[in-house]
Amino acid sequence: MKLNFSEPKIYTGGVLISEWSKLSRTQQKQALSKDWFLYYSFRDPKTKRLKRQPHIKAGVNKFKTKKERISFLMTLQKALVELLKAGFDPYQDNTELKRKFFDREEAPAVQEIIPEPIQAPVKKVRAAKKVKARSKSKTKKAQGKTCKEAIAFAMELKQKVMNQNTWSRYRSRIGRFGIWLTENGFINQPITSIEKKDMSRYLNEVLQKTSAINRNNTRTDLSSLFQVMVDNELLQIILSKEYRY
Repeated sequence: MKLNFSEPKIYTGGVLISEWSKLSRTQQKQALSKDWFLYYSFRDPKTKRLKRQPHIKAGVNKFKTKKERISFLMTLQKALVELLKAGFDPYQDNTELKRKFFDREEAPAVQEIIPEPIQAPVKKVRAAKKVKARSKSKTKKAQGKTCKEAIAFAMELKQKVMNQNTWSRYRSRIGRFGIWLTENGFINQPITSIEKKDMSRYLNEVLQKTSAINRNNTRTDLSSLFQVMVDNELLQIILSKEYRY
């Protein structure tokens, strides 16, 4: 019985990672100047032949070192293999499969591999138009919650949908974010005062102090936290794109 997919592989700028230490500085620099990505093929439902799928980069080329890039891509590779074995099909809606992986260790990487449904952007545009038409009182209500209040509210909801192990990791990452907000004077400011540049600065600090994988996991957890706020109108839906850093 033929498989519907090929083994996912990592492209590393045209060089072999096993020989990285043998490369000159110039060769290493040239390899890092190219895009690295994950690639694989999947059987086209029309032609019944394996077809090369779009490269999966997921922001890996923002990392400047070989160690960070390969670590990030190996995490994606492992998650993609698990997804393909579980029935992932790039030609179908994988929303249900994505939900099954939500509480697993691979969850952050799954977020990168499985995109939102095609219809989602259309819904967001429509929602954005509705937000613009809302009254000023609705805007004031959204701006009324401080960072501390909004995070506490969102965390209470998230705890109810997570198992104990996932919740423990999630609470730890959000807790460190809360400390950062306090140290930088945000904690008692309106939640709407946090901008994309602030989130990027925090994630850069996480990367510098820990690892690329932890930075990626932190980004995923914070995105889900802000999405809860958007869903519950603590943030306007039209602003939700600002928190998809």
